[in-house]
Amino acid sequence: MIFYFSGTGNSTFVAEHLAKAYNHEAIRVDEWLHTGRINFNIDDQDRIGFVFPVYFYGLPHIVEQFLLELSITFEKKPYVYYIAICGGQQGQSIKKANAILQKKGLGIDAAFDLLMPDNYTRMYDVNDDQKIMQINQHAIIELKEIMHKIEQKEVGHFAKTGFPRILSAPVTWFGQTFLTKTKGFHVLDSCIHCALCERKCPVHAIELIDGKPVWQKKKCEMCLRCLHHCPKFAIQYKNQTQENGQYHHPVI
Repeated sequence: MIFYFSGTGNSTFVAEHLAKAYNHEAIRVDEWLHTGRINFNIDDQDRIGFVFPVYFYGLPHIVEQFLLELSITFEKKPYVYYIAICGGQQGQSIKKANAILQKKGLGIDAAFDLLMPDNYTRMYDVNDDQKIMQINQHAIIELKEIMHKIEQKEVGHFAKTGFPRILSAPVTWFGQTFLTKTKGFHVLDSCIHCALCERKCPVHAIELIDGKPVWQKKKCEMCLRCLHHCPKFAIQYKNQTQENGQYHHPVI
């Protein structure tokens, strides 16, 4: 069993790749959390995986909520692995997840980070297709090495990045407090009223009113799933995103 969350497909690609290789079920946590299905029995599985992105050097709020509410029953503790998907730095995300999972008897046995293209186009440019392709190709090589360790049930902290809490905690707090506000989103006239953004939002923050997306919640995950999947690139955030392009994993 593999639990994952994804904004623009990086974590989806990794989770589905693992699920296919190990014949495991890949569970997207936002879909299950909204239905209230957070109880799982894994008596028949000897390993369990978590594949989550890093937001502001920490966990996405919805991921933390899911982990806190998650209930897993088992006779024997499975091998637990965790892969933090990040654009450059996993911060304290693994440590935070492990603190929650340990209380459930599911402490992380093997922790990894995997660098993939950063979709946070409020800061980063994703217009360089060649660079994006190179990052994704390297990620596949790294993923194969991670899978080898998982198959051997190796134990250890294999993440190559990480900031001490004194550095990452202020970034996480500031990001989750001030950078997740939806009031900066706006819609261009090129919108075709397809409602894709409304359907894809993991926290149901968007509602179409008179055919145009309206953000009904004051805060969201800031996963930018709406912006990057818009077929007309009509969704923007302030003046920060339009020149930086769109990205979603090419296989998803």
